[in-house]
Amino acid sequence: MLIAPFAFIGSDTRVHINGSADASAYRFAREPDLSRDGKALVYWADDGKGPIRLQLRDITTKKERTLRRSNLRSPRFSPDGKTVCFTEFRDNVWALCTISSSGGAVRVIQKSGDVFMPVWQDEGSLYAQVGSKFVAMDYRGDIVRPYPLNAEGSDHTAVEGPDGTVYFTKDVPSDLPKEANSQGFPISAVFRYTPTEGISRVSPPKTSMRGIRVWNGRLLGEGTDGKKDGIYSLSFDGKDYRFIRNGSEPGV
Repeated sequence: MLIAPFAFIGSDTRVHINGSADASAYRFAREPDLSRDGKALVYWADDGKGPIRLQLRDITTKKERTLRRSNLRSPRFSPDGKTVCFTEFRDNVWALCTISSSGGAVRVIQKSGDVFMPVWQDEGSLYAQVGSKFVAMDYRGDIVRPYPLNAEGSDHTAVEGPDGTVYFTKDVPSDLPKEANSQGFPISAVFRYTPTEGISRVSPPKTSMRGIRVWNGRLLGEGTDGKKDGIYSLSFDGKDYRFIRNGSEPGV
């Protein structure tokens, strides 16, 4: 039994478990992430009765624990499932923090600028938007590689492939016809960066990428080395696009 095989990014708030009758139990899960072994789910929830809750749920036993209560977002499992990273608003900065999956003390590992949308890849590297830049960090939160990619706003994410290809998302002015976007809201697009070719948009024009998610190839039996991971997008017209970390052309 698997959670629908994507780690949701951004404003998606639903989790659906294939073949499960209790999917409604996850109805208000926000930014959920599934552990690599498929046995645990972490997400944040806001019931309006106090600080936001960082929740961890055992998929098999259905037991759930609150790991943390604070103003937090974007929880992500470490590759071994023993640690959860998340962003928390501290001292007027969105800091990157970690906590053990079994609970305990919170560690702040990065607060040199507002941290948004962390991604913890299989090989252990952390990727996130820090301030207005995308950066790669080690497990301690130390920045080991900044990228020449400007990231405006706070709802963007990036993944890097073994060959240096980076796929990332950002909002762009809408190119949709007015009848499809009467308010003229920005749309989310996918871009590719390579050290030799620079930056290019790879998501099709005239499509609004509504469901930007991190694609976990391991959950579909496509290998555990992370080479089939990437960014998954659901376009305005309902087509699916996969942008694979190894720089492959997107599959539809």
